[in-house]
Amino acid sequence: RREETGEELPPLVFLENAKVYARLREVLKALQLENSFSEESYCSRCVHCNSNDFVRAHPSELLGSSVPEAVVQRQKEFWRCGGCGRIYWKGSLFFDARRRFREVVQELHSVS
Repeated sequence: RREETGEELPPLVFLENAKVYARLREVLKALQLENSFSEESYCSRCVHCNSNDFVRAHPSELLGSSVPEAVVQRQKEFWRCGGCGRIYWKGSLFFDARRRFREVVQELHSVS
């Protein structure tokens, strides 16, 4: 509690593990968030600015951008973050992150 305002401070979690998914497990368990996620919420925020405001981006907008041309040719759907302008698509990194996140949540459910 902040003395000057009486405002409640958010909980603090000391992360003991150096590995990303082990840390995720620690945070979800410590804050009791195991049941707070739906399949749609996995990978629903920008990893750069944490915005959840995404708009569809047409592949023609991406030519000459930081998105590799091979990706622009191969992928059909792209999204632009409304917060910072980063471009996202459902490629192997997206599917791997979603799978790993799902595994962490399922593991926590099986332990409880």
